[in-house]
Amino acid sequence: MDSGLLASVDWGTFALVAIIAAALVWGMVFFLRQNRKDFDDLQEDLDLQSKEDGDEDEKMPGSRASHRRGTGG
Repeated sequence: MDSGLLASVDWGTFALVAIIAAALVWGMVFFLRQNRKDFDDLQEDLDLQSKEDGDEDEKMPGSRASHRRGTGG
């Protein structure tokens, strides 16, 4: 490389751009990890609720879904 090219590079601007890029990547990784954790927690809640609803349906003489359909709610 030409030493004149290296001398003309504004290293402060280069460092600022590198820091901003690293912060954006870190932010995206943090966001995606948190989003994945929230998704897993929601999935667990839905599975638990589905299991509880299934247990209630077994105890009731009629289906819960048919009861809701009959009452319009």
